[in-house]
Amino acid sequence: MGITPRTAPGTRDRGALCTLSAAAGVLLLAALLVLGNPFGYRASATAIPMVFPLESRVPFTHEYLAPRTGHLHQGIDLFAPKMAKEVAVVSGTVTLQVRNWDGLPWYSLWLAGDDGHGYSYSHLNNDTPGTDNGKGGLKYAFAPGLVTGSHVTQGQFIAYCGDSGNAEAEGPQLHFEIHETTSMSSPAIDPYDSLYGAPLADGAAPPAWPVPALTWYEQTNSKITYTGAWTTGKDPGGSGGSYICADSKAGALIWFVGTHLDLLATKGVTQGKAWLSLDGGPPASVDLYNPTALHKQVVWSTGALTQGTHTVSLVWAGQESAAGGGTQVNIDALSVTGKLIQAPVLSTSQQSNSLLTYRGAWKTSSTSSASGGSFRYADSSGASVTMQFSGVYVAWIARKSAASGEAKLTLDGGDPVVVDLYSASTLYRQKVWNSGVLDDGTHVLKIEWVGEKDPAASGTSIDVDALQLIGAFDSVGSAPWWGPADCTTILPPPGGPGG
Repeated sequence: MGITPRTAPGTRDRGALCTLSAAAGVLLLAALLVLGNPFGYRASATAIPMVFPLESRVPFTHEYLAPRTGHLHQGIDLFAPKMAKEVAVVSGTVTLQVRNWDGLPWYSLWLAGDDGHGYSYSHLNNDTPGTDNGKGGLKYAFAPGLVTGSHVTQGQFIAYCGDSGNAEAEGPQLHFEIHETTSMSSPAIDPYDSLYGAPLADGAAPPAWPVPALTWYEQTNSKITYTGAWTTGKDPGGSGGSYICADSKAGALIWFVGTHLDLLATKGVTQGKAWLSLDGGPPASVDLYNPTALHKQVVWSTGALTQGTHTVSLVWAGQESAAGGGTQVNIDALSVTGKLIQAPVLSTSQQSNSLLTYRGAWKTSSTSSASGGSFRYADSSGASVTMQFSGVYVAWIARKSAASGEAKLTLDGGDPVVVDLYSASTLYRQKVWNSGVLDDGTHVLKIEWVGEKDPAASGTSIDVDALQLIGAFDSVGSAPWWGPADCTTILPPPGGPGG
């Protein structure tokens, strides 16, 4: 989508905003607009009253929902010495758990809190002290006398820190999760603020939140995650002389630690409506239309917030103002009382990824114009590619050309969508389709050759250059990444607790 100034009759300046695109499927986000939390993420600004889960405080980073192999990280890792004592963050009932990992036990513990939340402790020790043999057994994983069904009090010693499971190469750590309810299958929530504000079990106070300073961020900041088709352009009236805008299925995710955020944009005649959501709350409609260009306008604000982490999501609404003009949205800058932190990252995966399952006759073409220097293409019956991923967004990057045809695309077995790859001139690295924002979970995407084409096209070939996603690919048909509910419960021995 190109960037050109627009001048309406009787108006000299419309803010040099993006031109209105003639986009097929302009209402593809319609279902999204009614969602209370379009990006599916929860902020954690209201800390849960608890004590720190280790006997000593350790530093940690905000890595909730960071990409991992086949899933998004559901907790925060607390690195501590092997055999460091882990304690109950709240009073509640414990379930001792184990699963097999490369032939060795991976120990975990589930704490069903009396407060109504669930807490998962993972990578407990499985070694004999002083070794890395994986043969320590229950004695060196859980506190003496603790069995499934034991009721523990807040601050009570419950387990030993270790490196069991897939933490073997990273070192001993506590992978700590908080869940919405005491059901092991309930969604995880961001534990960062709860951990930051938790005193130690011995009463040592937590660190004070830093006093937030007012910070100005341009829309180009790498901590902002953009999805869909956004275009950057120059505008001397904007903050920093540039802006980013969209006029098709698109979104932006902003995470920050602090107490306030203002979103600045240019209002103009080509501008329409966006949906803004704070901390997973109901979306608010924000109208960016104005008959004359107004730069660096505060178009939406969080208001005063509790100090902590917060999420802001923006979704292109595909709606015009009542006065008409266009459906474009734009972001110029952010004013934050606090600081931005990294939102879940949009990553690019090449078409050669071994986790993509190709069927039929596909060939590889090498060119420096393609993402990663090559793309795969097919032009015969039975050709398809299927991918499974855990996350909230995926986009298909392809080459468009005069010889390209149409593909059938299905997501999670839903209604098929026809994607036309025809273009009179050859265009590489084109984002030809994106999912919009999905519920966080496991999804399956399939792209198929159908032998159909635009009347002007000279061929019917389809191709895959790359995929962009917020999440992580997994092998097609594999079970979703395990959670607390997938572990085996260690039942108490007959006759009562053991040593």
